[in-house]
Amino acid sequence: MVEWILWEVLFETGKREKTLYYSEVMKKLEERGIQLGKGRNAYTKLSSHLHKVCSYTYKSWKILPGSIIITKKDKIPSIGYFKFLNQLGVCKGKDLSAWKREKRRFYEFCRNF
Repeated sequence: MVEWILWEVLFETGKREKTLYYSEVMKKLEERGIQLGKGRNAYTKLSSHLHKVCSYTYKSWKILPGSIIITKKDKIPSIGYFKFLNQLGVCKGKDLSAWKREKRRFYEFCRNF
């Protein structure tokens, strides 16, 4: 259930070719009745759900919807995102060009779906 709603949030945002801060994702989930809690624990839960969504979409369509979620501080995804890319063999290290490429691929998928 949480993963489906998270997918909807990311897909709707991707169609508009926008990014979201992690806090904005939490707010959008709360608006849809999903309560993950507060503080660090909530973000750990969000990461777990995001990992499930991205694992599924990458296997199914070779897209990574998590590419549009960024940190307020750096305006790029968290280190966990880059670790996931590394595990998939998409890139090595914190490769910003790989992130931009994956973000564009997700936007294109959303536009053409």
